[in-house]
Amino acid sequence: AAPAATRIMAAKILKANIEEVRANVRGEVYFVSMGDYNTIPTDAPHPFNDVILNKTEWEGALVDSEEFARQEVPELNESLLPGSYWFGGEKNWNKLDRIFVSQNLADKRGADLVPSTFFILKDERLMQRTIPTTGPFANEDIMIPRRFDSFATTQETMGFSDHLPIGVE
Repeated sequence: AAPAATRIMAAKILKANIEEVRANVRGEVYFVSMGDYNTIPTDAPHPFNDVILNKTEWEGALVDSEEFARQEVPELNESLLPGSYWFGGEKNWNKLDRIFVSQNLADKRGADLVPSTFFILKDERLMQRTIPTTGPFANEDIMIPRRFDSFATTQETMGFSDHLPIGVE
């Protein structure tokens, strides 16, 4: 199956599992789903917009913690990197890594995530300097994730990952 179709299937499975738990558990239930979803904005159909986050189609739609945090605490738009993954081909940031929560963790009543604590870890030990020659950051001196290099000969050049960790309390 095409990657977008496979991701839609995975989103529908997540939705079905959440609905099953909701139907079988009494009282308040909270959901957190996180990881590298490997989904980009141009995917169509889109597993987030069309399934997971779609409040029109699903009463139990989840909330993207990063979008929620950036909306609730506008200063984060200045301090956070534009994404957690640097896509070298397009010379641009992307948001492949996500933390989705149930609406009751973002409703400002009781147990909630704390929007001001959302982070994309930009520790200098995980990053390297680059100056892209093309793309939206052309000619800017920026820091990007230091990708893991299995052929590296020293620990300093080995790198870590092409994704930066994200988190929220």
